[in-house]
Amino acid sequence: MISLRKYQSTVIDEVRQSLVANKRVCLQVPTGGGKTIIACYIMQNAVAKGKKVLFLVHLKELIEQTSAKLSTFGDIKHGIIAAGFPAGEADIQLAMVQTLNRRESDFVPDLIVIDEAHHATAGQYQKILERYPQAFVLGLTATPIRLDGKGLKDIFNAIVTGPTVKSLIEEGHLNRYRYYSVPKMLDVSGIKTKMGDFDQEQLDKAIEQSCIIGDTVSHYKQHLNGKKAIVFCQRIKHSKQVAELFKAAGIEACHLDGSMSKPDRESVIERFRAGDIKVLCNCSLISEGFDVPDCDGVIMLRPTKSLSLYLQMIGRGLRPSDNPTIVLDQVGNYTRHGLPCEVRDWSLEGKTKTEKQVSVKTCKQCFAVYTGARCTECGFEPVVTVEEKKIKTIDGQLIEIMLGGLSLYIQKTQQGTVPRDELKRLMSKCHTLEHFNALGRQLNYSPNWGYNAYVQRKKYSKNSSKRF
Repeated sequence: MISLRKYQSTVIDEVRQSLVANKRVCLQVPTGGGKTIIACYIMQNAVAKGKKVLFLVHLKELIEQTSAKLSTFGDIKHGIIAAGFPAGEADIQLAMVQTLNRRESDFVPDLIVIDEAHHATAGQYQKILERYPQAFVLGLTATPIRLDGKGLKDIFNAIVTGPTVKSLIEEGHLNRYRYYSVPKMLDVSGIKTKMGDFDQEQLDKAIEQSCIIGDTVSHYKQHLNGKKAIVFCQRIKHSKQVAELFKAAGIEACHLDGSMSKPDRESVIERFRAGDIKVLCNCSLISEGFDVPDCDGVIMLRPTKSLSLYLQMIGRGLRPSDNPTIVLDQVGNYTRHGLPCEVRDWSLEGKTKTEKQVSVKTCKQCFAVYTGARCTECGFEPVVTVEEKKIKTIDGQLIEIMLGGLSLYIQKTQQGTVPRDELKRLMSKCHTLEHFNALGRQLNYSPNWGYNAYVQRKKYSKNSSKRF
């Protein structure tokens, strides 16, 4: 029998009161905060009062995890509605959304619990909710926000928020972490947004042309040498490439994806748990639905605009441990979402802002990500001269460009982009390939930018009628 943590008991009481008043309630608890345990207690109490409960999931692995968790609560009797499982008579039914929509069922729930409730706006869930309009509805999620940034107010009438990531770390329920981000190597400024995230095809090309794959092993050796790490990649092809790169460097690594058979996936997971595999590469698979073993680090090679996906990826590595979890963000996700422990004001309205607008920086000396005046890892404190302070008072952000011994200043917008006219002015000062490469490095452009710009200059200079 599992005993509840204090905050879990508080959350359960708040959920009960809110369900009575609002009928449809969303519960937000961070990854690792014990949402499934909370749900099991609520379902157990509902059945004890003569109620029937329907637990909805979209992945078979989630059914298996919930079934195993219910067994720790005194082996609560429950049935499973999914392919390969016989129909049961229990008062708790764990159901795959897709299977339930295909089957006729006499089961009429008094309470519907939706796991990973940020998916609840999908049509499959809507059909089920319309089938049982009399039922109370409880949604469980770490991030009550859809991929496109919209909220869940069309599904739920109220939200109950659990503890913050920061408080869970302070109380020892989640692990401390050290967050590092290497110098920016992936230019995503020209990549369009599609369905709330970066256009995946454009992102594929950008990653192929960048250096982030090649540098992954060296950064692992620097911060996680010999320890277990989960790597989140862009696509299956990308994940396989990264795994091969680690193996070529003598580090046992393996790729994992949903197309593999269950025995093969379980074998890989078990080898990772035992430490035979040090690096586990995947594409989205482990971010949601998989109960992976403890790991020492998380490596992000996938840029995302989704706050939900970002927090899920990092959350997979925050199980309590004696040593801090190492987070290696090689694609600058922290610049879009802030640090994991920032306090967020969750609501059903959608995109959330942090409670405080915290200035997040990358240490120029050790590349740790930190807030405040000095690096919390190595103690480095940037020295700001009087002249630099004057420059920073000008509208926008001025950065110094060193070009062949010539010091120039260029103004960036508040979003960090360089106005086209400003860029043209700087490019007009470039006369050699070295100049273009230096400019590209200063602006954090992709490694190939300097060469391409140099080639374009030579091409256009041959025809004076064309304007560069």
